[in-house]
Order: sequence, then C-alpha cells, then structure tokens
Amino acid sequence: MATRATSTVKVDIRSAERDIHTLLRTTTPTSLAGYLTSIASPHFSRRADQRFNQGDNASGAWAQLSDATKEIRHNLGYFDDKKINERTGKLKKALIRPSIRVSQDIVGTTMEWPSGEAEYGMRERLAQAAGRRKGPARYVIAYDLNDVAYLLNTMEAFVMTGNLKR
Repeated sequence: MATRATSTVKVDIRSAERDIHTLLRTTTPTSLAGYLTSIASPHFSRRADQRFNQGDNASGAWAQLSDATKEIRHNLGYFDDKKINERTGKLKKALIRPSIRVSQDIVGTTMEWPSGEAEYGMRERLAQAAGRRKGPARYVIAYDLNDVAYLLNTMEAFVMTGNLKR
C-alpha cells in the first residue's frame, strides 16, 4: 500500500510587515525632507567645496585668471588675484554653507539648493557662473555618475532602514 507524503509550509510574515512599516514611515514627505537636509544637501556642499578648492573630477580645474580679468578686478578695487568666482567670497559661501529650502506637498518633497532666499544678487551670480549671461561660463559645481550613485545608494539605505547616517 502506498503512503501519501505531505508537507507543511509555514510563512512568517512579521519580517515583511516590518519592512513595509519601515517603507511607509521613511517615504513620507517629512522623512524625505530629513534625508534631503541631512544627506543630500551636505553632499552638494562638499562637492562645491571641492570645486572651489581644487576643481573636481566632473569638470576639471578652473583656468587661471586672464590678464584682462586681473586688470578689470584691479580697476574695481580688488587687488588680489584670487581664483575665478572668488572675488568677494560670497558665491563660495552661498554654496558651501547654503540656505536651503525644503518644501512638501501631496506629490512629494523638493529641496531648493541654494534656496531663492539666498543673499540678494546670488541668483544672478549663479546664472553668470553657469554661462546663462554675458561672458564665459565658470561652473561652480558639477556632478557626475559617482554623485548620482552616492545619492541613490544613500536614499535606498535610508528608505530601507530609516537611518540618516552617511
């Protein structure tokens, strides 16, 4: 006589429930605002600092000031030969220690870096640096695929764990 084999499968859903609870908690607009202010904004500031100090891997080092630029600066009362985009230091300060704005709505969370509340005239300076005004572009910050990978990896880690550590 043949015997009939049976098996029992027990599914423990507690782990899946914990993961779902973490996802629901970490993907709220408020939680994502925490990610943007604690991880993304400091990353952008570190990259800006690199750019001002030695150039960066995304766009290379800045060219030296031309003699004409040095003369223009001298005529404006600036008697040193600082790097491009560093005549007063205001642009550097605005990017390395920026005022940021994080807003939330029903669709999601947005970070404006630097915010529109930045010092008067800073938007115009940034537009010039980006080449959207007269004169050559003097990019003050650049990102590459390594930056995108960093932001995606830290976002994934945050969403899966709720941990705001870098």
